[in-house]
Amino acid sequence: MVAILMSLLRQMPPGLFSKFIYTFKADSTKTELFKFVNDALVVFKNLFSQCFFPAVWSEMILLENNILLAALEQFTETVKNDFVDPFEQIPWNNFFQCTVAFLTQESLQLESFSIVKRARVLSEYGDMRLRAAELIRQMWFSLGERKRIQFVPGMVGTFLDMALVPEPTLRRVAIPIFFDMMRCDFAQNSSFQQVEDELINRLVESIESGKGDTGFRDIFHETMVSSCENDHMGLRDSGLRMVDTVTKLLDHLLDYREVIDEVDSGSRMTCIVNLLDFSMEVGRKELYLRYLYKLHDLHVLSQNFTEAGFTLKLHSRQLEWTEDEVPHYLRSPKYPQLLTQVELKEALYKDIIQYFDDEAAKSWECAIDVCDELRQQYAEELFSYSQLPEILKHMANLYEKILKSVRFEPGYFRVGFFGKAFPSFLQDKIFVYRGRRSEKLNDFETRMLERFPHAELLRSLNKPSLEQRNSNAQLLQICNVDPVMNLDGNNKRMSGMKYAEESIRRYYRSNDVNKFIFSRPYHKEPKDPKNEFASLWLDRYTLWTASSFPGNMCWFPVIKESSIQVKPILFGIETLTEANEKLRTLVLAHSSNPNEDLGSLSLKLNGVLDPAVMGGISNYEKAFFSPEYIEKEPEDAGHILTMKKLILAQVPLIGECLRIHREKAPDSLKPLHQKLEERYDAFLNHLDEAYGDLGFNVRDMKDEDLQRDMERLQKKRLALNKKEERQKAHVITRNSDGMRSSNVGLSRSKSSFSSTLSVYSGFGQNKNTTTKSMASIPRSGIGHRRSTQGSFDEGVIGTGRNLFLLGSSMNKLTSIAGEENETSSSRNSSISSLQANPNRFSFALENRKSGQWMNNGNGDARNSGISISSTTETSSRNSMESREELGDDEPPSLIPPPLPSIPPPLPPKQKETTLPPDDHNPPALPPKKPPLNMEGRA
Repeated sequence: MVAILMSLLRQMPPGLFSKFIYTFKADSTKTELFKFVNDALVVFKNLFSQCFFPAVWSEMILLENNILLAALEQFTETVKNDFVDPFEQIPWNNFFQCTVAFLTQESLQLESFSIVKRARVLSEYGDMRLRAAELIRQMWFSLGERKRIQFVPGMVGTFLDMALVPEPTLRRVAIPIFFDMMRCDFAQNSSFQQVEDELINRLVESIESGKGDTGFRDIFHETMVSSCENDHMGLRDSGLRMVDTVTKLLDHLLDYREVIDEVDSGSRMTCIVNLLDFSMEVGRKELYLRYLYKLHDLHVLSQNFTEAGFTLKLHSRQLEWTEDEVPHYLRSPKYPQLLTQVELKEALYKDIIQYFDDEAAKSWECAIDVCDELRQQYAEELFSYSQLPEILKHMANLYEKILKSVRFEPGYFRVGFFGKAFPSFLQDKIFVYRGRRSEKLNDFETRMLERFPHAELLRSLNKPSLEQRNSNAQLLQICNVDPVMNLDGNNKRMSGMKYAEESIRRYYRSNDVNKFIFSRPYHKEPKDPKNEFASLWLDRYTLWTASSFPGNMCWFPVIKESSIQVKPILFGIETLTEANEKLRTLVLAHSSNPNEDLGSLSLKLNGVLDPAVMGGISNYEKAFFSPEYIEKEPEDAGHILTMKKLILAQVPLIGECLRIHREKAPDSLKPLHQKLEERYDAFLNHLDEAYGDLGFNVRDMKDEDLQRDMERLQKKRLALNKKEERQKAHVITRNSDGMRSSNVGLSRSKSSFSSTLSVYSGFGQNKNTTTKSMASIPRSGIGHRRSTQGSFDEGVIGTGRNLFLLGSSMNKLTSIAGEENETSSSRNSSISSLQANPNRFSFALENRKSGQWMNNGNGDARNSGISISSTTETSSRNSMESREELGDDEPPSLIPPPLPSIPPPLPPKQKETTLPPDDHNPPALPPKKPPLNMEGRA
């Protein structure tokens, strides 16, 4: 069918085609012509979009395209002459889309052909894409401005597809159309925001799908800048800003596309962050959110949960705690069903807390900040008190983790990327990387070399030369950097940090930081061969990063750098200060926590008091305390005095460390401790001889600040211990009070005689007579049938939930379970009292053994039994009556309920009858009561 159509079109010269079109003009309304032209253009577009011939039939495909292009040229005149006045937008729109589909089809992309095939196609057919592009340009500019505005911004994406074809001439034809669209939009709306928005959105989609290249960026920038500078309608400044925005966006998009398929996600994250920063800078919130969630997904995939939490925080900051609807550009792809800002923000905060609290993150301080904001909203703004207990419990749990859990301080590394072989977004840039947990320099270098397998490590910290920077190589410069603790006076949290526990200070020494230092040591000539300390200088570099760690990335670029030179004596002062601070930290750590590990203290003491380190102090003395140095550097007199004081300041610190070590050292460390004591004495003797002129008695020196801090920590620890003891005592007292109140309740309830346990062992004078009795036990929801045979001669034992009555025969207690009564709490209290006071039963048994079995005052030794009172009888009886009224026939539970805390009531006392003594006839038994049925009724 397609071949027949091609044959027909090929046989139609221009004159015949014009006559054929004329046959549709008989109707003055041009309805038939309108329908024919639109149908023909749609058919042509389908032919361009889907090739109906096999791909290897290249000659047939080229011939088909040549025939259809000739037909399009004929339709050009028809659309231009017959659908302009009155203007019909649909034929024009179909023409533009059909022609763009023609020149963007894969079979015409000559750049993908071999050199021979490309030359043959050009010689036979020429570049048919340029002919189609020229048709589009002529048709577009043939329309008036009022007609062209009807295609804005709808045709921006269509013309962009044409401009992205990798043919420079075609691009130079297509790109001016964008500027004309800007002019039309500006004339209509006093701005070209519609064109700019549509252009940026379509560019993002097209570049990510693989279209476009740096050639398009260059031609677009050149053509649009030239058009804007020559404009006289007021578009110059705003147009140039738009061109600059689009050009920068193209750079970032092309960088991202270059690394999008890499296995390592590091480069992708860097490009996405660059896009985020750019989107925020130009105010493109829809673009910002698009890449924010791409970054979030990459962090979760890499298990960077701290960074994932900070990434979601960027979204939450753009939302308010209001019931306003979420704008379309702030909708979360994770929660599309949440339409109000307060709902979405709350959901994001809960996700952020979960990320920070993850075992791989352990960023509990960050989680507490988010929890505290939620708590404030629940308590003061939303008044959602039902949410407060949960969030407060979670905050308490986070604080407990901070104090009790062990966390490793992350390492930080400076990484410089030099050489043209790196991607453009890394070339000649310096970053600070946050290392993984317990990652050392060697491990980090290995990881970076795996990411850049062709890179070479620069072992020197000297600045790379210009030749190295411009070389076609990948040069990495990596070194450790030390974070500088943020002690900003405006930060309330940091204002009391000097009083904080070591576990808290340890976190803030390496977190919430954006300032780092590292040093490059070198020897200034002339170098002293006997003592290197005298000529050892430092280049001290200070770096500031774009954001604080931790953040939404594991690395941030360095935005500022400074350097100073450190003299040898100042370097020695820094070394001694650092050593003293470590000793002080160890003392305070052991003062606040008696269970602190002794290993680090042993290692530090051994290092300080070892002869090798003593040699280091001796080297300081030889280098800086000699008369020659003082004469050569008279301005360092103050530094010399400072160094001497720092050396003397070690005395009380080492003394406290040795005291702690002496108290806590096990037998296996006693030899080491003895050695440390000897070295300490030698150290003191050396100081007495060397610094006696300063007026200090070395052996009596004390660090008052250290003592105050130790006392404060000890008081804090004692107060905490006392608090824990009071809490334990309170629990014990509360339990005791509960038992006491139960006992009081039992004693008071005797007057009400709510329930009584009766045990009948016989009537009459014959004590060897065996009697039988049946007692009915009413209880709420439970019927107990007890069969007791024989007399009870031994005792009663209450254990747990069961009451065992021991006598001449075993008692069988059958429990028929039903519903529990609402008075279970009172019943449980009575059970506790019953268990805690089993001696209440023994007194009656002892009396019985002694022949005083509760005589009735008339010498009647009739066995009356044992009675125990309880306050639950009334409620139990009422519950039983209610069950009787309702006729509850619920089957009993298979699990027996707890036994009643109150024994069953006595049956009514029988009247005595006087009978003559008869040795052969036992006294009559009391009448038997019918047994309880399942409902507790007789």
